[in-house]
Amino acid sequence: MSSQAEHLNQANKNQAVLEHLLQDPVKCDAWIAVVAFYKALHVVEAIFSTDPAIGHTSNHHVRLDKIKKTKKYANLHPSYRVLWSAALIARYLSGDIQTASGSASRTFSRFEDYMSVRDLRDNLLGRYLVDFERKALSFLPSIAPQLVCYHSAPEPQAAPPPIESDALWKLLQNKDAARGFREPSPRNRRFPRDFARQSP
Repeated sequence: MSSQAEHLNQANKNQAVLEHLLQDPVKCDAWIAVVAFYKALHVVEAIFSTDPAIGHTSNHHVRLDKIKKTKKYANLHPSYRVLWSAALIARYLSGDIQTASGSASRTFSRFEDYMSVRDLRDNLLGRYLVDFERKALSFLPSIAPQLVCYHSAPEPQAAPPPIESDALWKLLQNKDAARGFREPSPRNRRFPRDFARQSP
């Protein structure tokens, strides 16, 4: 059975992997979901390691059942369940999804058919993982300094498209024309505008 410190260490390693994968979320979207879930799993195991009534769990279904049915851990269940569902769909491209009438089993061709990169960042990580970590830390306040939590980073901005040199030149000419600047005559092209006015 692993100790609390070992589970926290593994959760922090998963956080480091998560940050690395988030550098290219389009290519790594499914693995981001998997790693986020396994980070949460190790946090749960760190919590359970201090609870003699539960101890270590080695089965996903048993762990989920303990979270759901143990009153003091029940508030972890909604976020943990979403993370687990996303990881299952990421790995196997099928799983239960929540519908208006309950849950239904569904198969996907690709993970992005289930969840867009924006939803992955904003909802799975920014909402559910953050919520799970916040609630989990309330069980073990002494581990707060040891656990590296997810902090949503701003989405990287795409670089503007390059401007062709001719288009850039026209753009600059239009800007200068709007400010009243005229191209100097060939005679005084070498001098700044003020000197051109003073020349005889």
